[in-house]
Amino acid sequence: MAMGYLNVAKYFAIDESSPSGLVWAVERGVKGRKTYPGKQAGCKDANGYWVVCLSEKGLKANYKVHRIIMALILGKEPEGHVDHIDGCGSNNALSNLRMCPRGSLDNGQKQKLHATNTSGHPGVTIATKNGKWQSQIKVNGKMLWLGYHATKEAAIDAYLAAKATHHTFNPTVRI
Repeated sequence: MAMGYLNVAKYFAIDESSPSGLVWAVERGVKGRKTYPGKQAGCKDANGYWVVCLSEKGLKANYKVHRIIMALILGKEPEGHVDHIDGCGSNNALSNLRMCPRGSLDNGQKQKLHATNTSGHPGVTIATKNGKWQSQIKVNGKMLWLGYHATKEAAIDAYLAAKATHHTFNPTVRI
């Protein structure tokens, strides 16, 4: 069984000048695979997240760097999701990481625009049957209809007002 993130964290130090945001705090390894204090830790996985591989007592496991950083900050095991505020999984700057409670819908409040979005703004589309702009927002897993609007700006305003009320975890922004 792999070690918890707090146990893994003792091998590392936060360094925002490192591309991963983390450096080795101890010397480890053998032969050509040796690490030294201050050396960048980690590499990117297939999804663009920084990971480190650590072998301990015959067990080898990969650990997400952003979770190690949060364990170092909190001084305890991170409970829930460690969220990258800007949506970029490789940006482990301290100002870009926050805790998002597990089991909440909070992390879904910052979804990217869907590939079929034609308005350039989430929750706003043009209705084909009447040519008016319509807006809607997802709240607790259900779509909340915000109505038809004469202009795109009015539909965006309705969406932003609903977002300010229902999506309190993620800041309201006008695109």
